[in-house]
Amino acid sequence: MTRHIASEGGEVLYVLTMQDEDSLLEEASNIGLPIDEPVRDGNIRIKRCGELADSNEAQQYLFSLHPEMEKFRPGLIIIDELTDLLAHLETPPSSAWAGR
Repeated sequence: MTRHIASEGGEVLYVLTMQDEDSLLEEASNIGLPIDEPVRDGNIRIKRCGELADSNEAQQYLFSLHPEMEKFRPGLIIIDELTDLLAHLETPPSSAWAGR
């Protein structure tokens, strides 16, 4: 789906919580779904959030993505691994995200 959207000119934001960009590109290529070209072309943007210590860091990271999403306007957002990010949240992110 990611490659398809990017190949059609759509934009994808890929948020990594556990692995780095090189590992993602290698794994995608290994399973026959290379995404390095759309990444180079700017149709797929990869952001890594790194280690999160607590719910404040998790919420801050999510809110820090907002300006990027306003500029980039991705048609698809992938958070890998979502459970890792959500595990640090005591409460869901602000309702300000609703409908975005």
